[in-house]
Amino acid sequence: MSQLFFASATKLTLCPTIRGATTARMSCIFSLCYRRQCRLASPRRRDLFLAVFEEVRLHYGFVVVGYVVMPDHIHLLINEPEKGDPSRVMQAIKQGFSRRVLKAVRKRRVAAPTGVICRRERARVAAALL
Repeated sequence: MSQLFFASATKLTLCPTIRGATTARMSCIFSLCYRRQCRLASPRRRDLFLAVFEEVRLHYGFVVVGYVVMPDHIHLLINEPEKGDPSRVMQAIKQGFSRRVLKAVRKRRVAAPTGVICRRERARVAAALL
């Protein structure tokens, strides 16, 4: 489900120690949206992503040194989480964001009267075949 909004090619690398920072291991994370679609372009989506990011940060207990949210990708600089590892953190961020976006999209869809449409479509196809 998370693949709908983020590409599976997430790059996790260890960053060099930053001057003045502790000796904790840092992770530089780069993640693309699926097919580089601009899924994070609207302020509402960016705010939703940041809300999910904050929840995951509190749950896994890591420190965010820096982040950038672009319309089609994100960059994160985090330290080693207290629970799990950086790949679990990214999994939680991606899944949480994707599930919330899909839930909001489904909520906004207006249910069409499918029975009427299906009957009309069948009648049109039947008339075309005759």
